[in-house]
Amino acid sequence: MKVHSADMVNEDYIKFQNSIIKQTLWLTIVVSLVALVLGHKSVTKGIILGGLFSVLDFKLLARSLPRSIHSTSRAKLTANRLLRLLIMAIPLVLAFKFPTYINFIAAAVGLFLVKITIFLRYVIFKKTDAMPGS
Repeated sequence: MKVHSADMVNEDYIKFQNSIIKQTLWLTIVVSLVALVLGHKSVTKGIILGGLFSVLDFKLLARSLPRSIHSTSRAKLTANRLLRLLIMAIPLVLAFKFPTYINFIAAAVGLFLVKITIFLRYVIFKKTDAMPGS
């Protein structure tokens, strides 16, 4: 059975996504455990909430990216971007409404955990795995 290069790229793309998500979840766990050990429960909740929504945003972006490359509909692209922005606002709104339970700054930091993971992976630790399609 012949494997098409598009299938290989798609498989690499999914492996890459899953690797970033797994590392982000580990980073979320480690940072939130440190905050918990230090006695900052609201910070722990903010990091977890922001981290989970960061992963959700990344998954939505990764799912929509291949379609958006071939799409000519600006309305669909704009709607997708707006939906992702609204989803990213949820942890911040919750932290703002319930500041004694969820630390706002920690929730905001949590929203950057996928980006922090990618930065750590490729800039600090200089991981050289092939990017999908390269």
